[in-house]
Amino acid sequence: MLDGIDAFAGSPVLDLKPFIPPDAPVKDLRVPAWTKGSKKAD
Repeated sequence: MLDGIDAFAGSPVLDLKPFIPPDAPVKDLRVPAWTKGSKKAD
């Protein structure tokens, strides 16, 4: 539960972290499917 946040009730909360090259994964990188966007052609 978050208290004192300026957002609508039920809004998703993303925990974003900065990209730091020395901390980057070297192998076995997995990317969530939702980051790739829609596969539908418009």
